[in-house]
Amino acid sequence: MVRKNIQVFFLQYIQMYALISFAILVFLFLIKLYRSHRLDKIITALNASNWKVILNASNCGFCLMQIRFLGDRLNDVNVIHCDDAKNRDICLKYPEQPVWVGNGRSVKGAKISVEAFEKMLVQEN
Repeated sequence: MVRKNIQVFFLQYIQMYALISFAILVFLFLIKLYRSHRLDKIITALNASNWKVILNASNCGFCLMQIRFLGDRLNDVNVIHCDDAKNRDICLKYPEQPVWVGNGRSVKGAKISVEAFEKMLVQEN
C-alpha cells in the first residue's frame, strides 16, 4: 500500500514537472516570437529611412556585438563592411564604429536592444 502511494506521488510529480516545463517552453517561444516581430518592425523602419550600419567585424568588439544581436536578420539591413577594401573611403569618414548613418545623422555605438533602435528612430522624427 505504501509503495503504491509512493508510485502515485512520483507519477503526479512527474506529470506536474512536465506540465510546468511545457508552460515555460511555450512562454519562451512567445517571448522570442514577440521580439522577432518587434525586430521586423525596426528593420522595416531602418530600411524605409535608408539607415545603414558601418562596421568592421575583423577588429571591433562592439561591431561583433551588433552583428550578433541582428543575427540572421543582418542580411536585411544595409551594411557597409569596413574590412572590405572597396569601402575604405566611407570607412575613413567614420573611424568610430559601429556607426548608424541615415537621414543626415550618424549615431555611434552598437544597438543591442530593440529599445535602443526604437530610441534612435524616435529621435529621427
